[in-house]
Amino acid sequence: MILKFNLLLCLFFIFVFKAKSDDVTPCPEKCTCTKLEIIHKSKVDCTREKLKAIPPASEWPDDIYILDISMNSIERIDIMESNDEVKYLDLATNLIEKIEPNAFEHVNKLFGIDLSHNELITLPETLLDGLSDLQTLNLSYNKINYLPREFFSKTTYLQELRLAHNPLKILDSELFDHSGQLKVLDLSGIEAFSLKEDLFHMLYELIELDLSDNDFMLVPTTPLRSARKIEILKLSGNPIRILEEHSFVKLSTLKELYLDNMRELIEIKEKTFSYLYNLRKISISNNPHLSYIDKNAFQGIFNRSWIGIQEADFRANRLLALSEHTLPFCESMNPF
Repeated sequence: MILKFNLLLCLFFIFVFKAKSDDVTPCPEKCTCTKLEIIHKSKVDCTREKLKAIPPASEWPDDIYILDISMNSIERIDIMESNDEVKYLDLATNLIEKIEPNAFEHVNKLFGIDLSHNELITLPETLLDGLSDLQTLNLSYNKINYLPREFFSKTTYLQELRLAHNPLKILDSELFDHSGQLKVLDLSGIEAFSLKEDLFHMLYELIELDLSDNDFMLVPTTPLRSARKIEILKLSGNPIRILEEHSFVKLSTLKELYLDNMRELIEIKEKTFSYLYNLRKISISNNPHLSYIDKNAFQGIFNRSWIGIQEADFRANRLLALSEHTLPFCESMNPF
């Protein structure tokens, strides 16, 4: 009788254990799956596992939201298996050299893709076709030397695009013609020395533009004027020698301007910033040869009853003096 009872008890535990096992959310081998409590979705973390391929979709949790496969050893991306739940795909810091033209066609509900810090040289023109929900794309720190003019034509809701540190040099004037929702654009370190005059003319919502660490010898004023709503402009690290009245003409929407680490900058002339009526923050620091800022460089953008600028950084330049008339609060400011 005792033996029969023990057998039934054993069978009961086996049944319960199997039932619970069937209810467990799957998770790829070598990965960690965690719940994102706020949205009640799962993040799959497969970082630093020396993976050579993306885990098959059959192993992903049913409620997957983020798939992070960064910092692995993946060399190519084939066509991914179908899944409508995954929204963010992180493939940064791998060894990716090649991506199939339709690699993402079965995960076409993606909001964000990170392919930064890889070995990409070219990208298929149709790579983003079907990704109509895509909002963020990071292609920074690759070896991409060319982007087809229609590359972003299907991602009309793209809001943040990072192309930094690719040897692109020249961008097609029609490249952003379908990117009217773009708000943040990072073009730092792309070895550009000039921009097409109408490059930004369709970027109606562009707020932040990073042109740092390029080869501009003059501020690309004309292209910048076509970005009608730009508020944050970064020009640090460019070989510009002199800034003058026409450098920022008709850029009155600017609120923040960064002019740091410019090794060639020697002089800022009269009325250089006179058209920046909405300027709130300016950083002009770590310019080893900057020895002169005209006392009227900011002329016309403030008066005794109204001061728009809230923050100004003039540290680590070669300035021996800064006139107290340069900015209203210069009397109490140390420029060194």
